[in-house]
Amino acid sequence: MRKRKDWLALILAALVFVAALTLLKPPPQVDVIVAARDLPPGHVLTENDVQKVSLPQAAVPPDAFTSPAEVVGQPLAVARSAGDVLRPGHLGRPVQLDPDEREIGLQVVDASGLAGTLALGDRVGVVAIVEINTPEREGVYSKAVIEGLRVTYVDPDFVARESQVQPMPTGDTAALMMASYRERAHKGVVNVAVPISLQAIVYEFPEPDTPQVSRTVNALELLAALSSSQQATLYLYRLGDDAAPFDSPGLWLPDLLVFPATATPTPTPEGWQPGQVTPTATLTTTPTPQP
Repeated sequence: MRKRKDWLALILAALVFVAALTLLKPPPQVDVIVAARDLPPGHVLTENDVQKVSLPQAAVPPDAFTSPAEVVGQPLAVARSAGDVLRPGHLGRPVQLDPDEREIGLQVVDASGLAGTLALGDRVGVVAIVEINTPEREGVYSKAVIEGLRVTYVDPDFVARESQVQPMPTGDTAALMMASYRERAHKGVVNVAVPISLQAIVYEFPEPDTPQVSRTVNALELLAALSSSQQATLYLYRLGDDAAPFDSPGLWLPDLLVFPATATPTPTPEGWQPGQVTPTATLTTTPTPQP
């Protein structure tokens, strides 16, 4: 019996030793390409601009470059700081503005920014959602205000990418991971090129006798005003290559509230006698709120 206990003690000691070696073993490393110095957008990368470093595998984005040959000669679409891991979303020729365009940044979240799937050069439109809360009117109004804008920049941390299950880092590995890799952000900035020419915002109403109304605005000023308003939210939508024009009369949400008809009992006429025709109930509807 004693020998058996001794053997069990030896086995347990061996298991503890193996577990300790596993815990003390350094995490697997992988070589990646990082910026060797601060680099501006549009800069064409040379061998002196990048360097290869070893990082814990858990700290490396799945699309990181692993060889200088993959990036040398490529232009940077966005600025990079020294030590930043280089990824495909950072490369590409920055979108140039035409003389009649100006660039503006729009704050978006997953829902309003197409979950980070926008790319440089995509054409988008903007729907404005405005919450109105006044003594005269209360509700939500939405309208497509402008389209055909070119995407010129997408926050790299906001760009959609495949999720990857990674082990939980600890100690120095965790600090290094935080310094070299950030989890995808669910809000960010998307820049668009806006024409400086005046734009007509047209309001068409379904009633045949209601005349069409239009407002002439500078789209740059409009987007800036809507972005700064506490009552407004901007939603981007993507246009296809052959996108057809469409009408946008604007939607006043309370107009969609339709109430069912209800029966209202008709008062019994004075002098009514049994056997006479019973008065029928009349149907009334609750009026739909008007904007």
